[in-house]
Amino acid sequence: MFKKLVFALAVSSFISHSVFAYQSQSSLEGGESSTKESYTDQESRKNSWLKDKDLALGLLESNYDLWAKRIKSDYPSLLQQIELYELAIESEFQQPRLLADYVTLLGWSGRYIQAVSFYQSNLQNIALPTYALNVVALSAREIQNYALSREIYSQALAQSPGYVDAQLGLAALDIREGQWDIAEQSIQNVLEAHPEHEEALSLLAYLYNQQQARAVEKVSTYDKILALNSDEADIVRLKTLNLLELGIIEPAEKAMKQQPEIYQDDDWLKLASIKNTKAVRRIARDPRAQLNSKFINEALEANSAYLKQLENLSSSDKKVIAMAYADRLLVLNKSGQHEQVLQLAHSTLDYQSSMPDYGMVALADSYQAQYQSLKAYELMDSGFSNEQIAIDNNEALKAGYYAALDSGYIDPAETYLQHIEDNNPQWIYSPDKSRRTSNPDFPSARLMQAMHFAFINQLAKAQFQLETLLNTAPGNNEYRKNYADVLRWRGFVEESNQQLDMVQATDSNYQPAEISRIYNHMAERQFAQAREAVESLNDPETLPVSRLKADYDIATSPKLYFSTSLANSSGSNFSSKDRNYAFSAYSSLLNDHWRLFAKSQINYSRFFAVSESVSALGFGAQYQSKLHNTELELYQIEELNNVEGGISSTVFFDDHFSLNLGHQTYNKQIPVRAFFSDVSGDLNALSLSYRHDERNLYSLAWQRSDFSDGNQRQTVSLSGSQTLLHDYEQRLTLSEFLYRETNSADTNRLYFNPDSALSVSLDVSYFRMLYKHAPTHLWHGLNLQIGRYQQKGFSSDAIWGISYEHQWQLNKRSFLNYSIGYSEQVYDGQTENGPVFNLTYGVTL
Repeated sequence: MFKKLVFALAVSSFISHSVFAYQSQSSLEGGESSTKESYTDQESRKNSWLKDKDLALGLLESNYDLWAKRIKSDYPSLLQQIELYELAIESEFQQPRLLADYVTLLGWSGRYIQAVSFYQSNLQNIALPTYALNVVALSAREIQNYALSREIYSQALAQSPGYVDAQLGLAALDIREGQWDIAEQSIQNVLEAHPEHEEALSLLAYLYNQQQARAVEKVSTYDKILALNSDEADIVRLKTLNLLELGIIEPAEKAMKQQPEIYQDDDWLKLASIKNTKAVRRIARDPRAQLNSKFINEALEANSAYLKQLENLSSSDKKVIAMAYADRLLVLNKSGQHEQVLQLAHSTLDYQSSMPDYGMVALADSYQAQYQSLKAYELMDSGFSNEQIAIDNNEALKAGYYAALDSGYIDPAETYLQHIEDNNPQWIYSPDKSRRTSNPDFPSARLMQAMHFAFINQLAKAQFQLETLLNTAPGNNEYRKNYADVLRWRGFVEESNQQLDMVQATDSNYQPAEISRIYNHMAERQFAQAREAVESLNDPETLPVSRLKADYDIATSPKLYFSTSLANSSGSNFSSKDRNYAFSAYSSLLNDHWRLFAKSQINYSRFFAVSESVSALGFGAQYQSKLHNTELELYQIEELNNVEGGISSTVFFDDHFSLNLGHQTYNKQIPVRAFFSDVSGDLNALSLSYRHDERNLYSLAWQRSDFSDGNQRQTVSLSGSQTLLHDYEQRLTLSEFLYRETNSADTNRLYFNPDSALSVSLDVSYFRMLYKHAPTHLWHGLNLQIGRYQQKGFSSDAIWGISYEHQWQLNKRSFLNYSIGYSEQVYDGQTENGPVFNLTYGVTL
């Protein structure tokens, strides 16, 4: 019976350890206490044995079997037996049987490390009996030295091919290493020879429990086990509790309900605890289970039953109840029921100070999901401050880091990041510093530090840090994938693809790289490839996959844009009360390339006490590809009867250069004054843009319009923009603009028509984040424009403008920008000035 119990406990160790501090704990039923003498009696016997040491050693030397029998009879405690065997070994008795029995006792007593160490130091060259080999193999398995365990089990079976304990031990090892088919075949071989072997049936049931869709076989196997038991209450109870330890809950619960009188209150609590643990663990570990309403409901029901029992027991510890509530928070959080998480947290405030860290992290994550990043930050900050959360808990530190970042608190975020770095040094040293091993979490900590620069908009620095990491570990695909992401964010999609090609060559199944590649396809307008790749993602819908699908949906969904500008200028002959409105609607992406659209434009102007307007309504199609983005439009000017047409196209040469071409048979930007002077005209436009990186952009543009009154207008402009400062909270941008205009006709026109004009201006804008509540954020800032305007026939004059602007990112699908300002321009030597207002709104449906 004792050997069977040791074996069963070895099997139960697969599932007895806790996950996230869940309440299920292993307990040894009926261990040494049932046979253990009082400490005084044992010491008396030991002292007697020591006084008679010579006689005892003489007996050992002459008759080991008798000596061993006497030890076992007089000292039933394993610990006492081990001590006496050690005394004998210290007396330089090296009899193989004695050594074999000693290492067996070590394994039986759970001293697995000591048993393996003694074997490796003293017994590798000794032919051990099969039972000793079996115990050493079990010990090696329990300390996860699987290679040594497999080698020793093989030795045992070589000595005794039909040795069942070794066969089952090897099967248990196969289960640990995930070799289900091999393990099942080994167990079935044992059962063919011994159909009623209880340990084999128990192990087979456990094997079935590890595999999906094997519930029927599992129940059938445990029916056989229960059929072998007698009706003695103690044995039935012990078997049922063993089933619980193995995680075989259904037969155990059935047995308990059939004979409830033989079970104690703690047994029922244990049943509820293990049901809770199993259901919650499944939700915590398996992303697929988090999307399965059946599993979610089972976990919540099991947790409710467990909480009810805990609250009905007056002896229940407050911390244990808090842990059960933490389990519930975890399930609700993982299943996306964030509102329920917050409601539960509010109703269990008294337990939060006793709650384990995983419950706090789940609550913080739900605060984040509900856009309450400040509360998430305050929760984590409080948890760390009162030591409720250990400072070496990396998951909690990450939750605190992202909450602080989303709340706009850079300094605390960087403090959390520093703790993560401190917790994950490159090397892990032994206590005496004599040995070291590489820390598997070190690369992730270094990567998080590098990506922090990307999160605070310092992309160039993030790129440099990642290049440094890749120089030290060129084979680290996690580094390279994130390096590819930063390159894409900087606009270097071609270089990003090159990095992903390198990842693909070494690990074709690395899903993060697949996701990054899809984002690259979308950045290059290759939506056919993106769609096919999204559809081919067969893995569970993890958070990155969910975000990818949401972003793909945003990129391909219908879009609406509205903008308006208003001016109320005065002071010159061309002073106008202008109001301009523009609206456009794009369909969802059709056939991976096409969008249909409708556009409306209305321009109002008041001059000489007369208000006039021109409106245009058009329909067309847009074609997107990696090479170009082209729009074709047919539109009608409301005040005219003829249909006009336009084409605009942007050709992309690489990540840096693009060419913009455009033609309109009727120039929709002709001033309202010109239109009501019966003047019309076409438009031809050409521009070449150079994008050095995400902070530097330059453009050279040319336009020409042939007016119906004989005037021919040409303009050439050169512009540049440099972001001098851009971090998490602020950005400073400098823009330059050089403009040259010529008109062929005389200036005797109702609309402004200089012979030639040249302007140069400098625009400085400074913006600072005013509000952040992810994903909503608000920036506000000032734009200041100063320059000179030179018109032929008139003196050179200063021009300037100033405006205050708000830039809202309302959510991932919509934005709103508006500004109010004051500007001063010059026309025919006369200064025109007045207030201006602009508004732009965009939304993805």
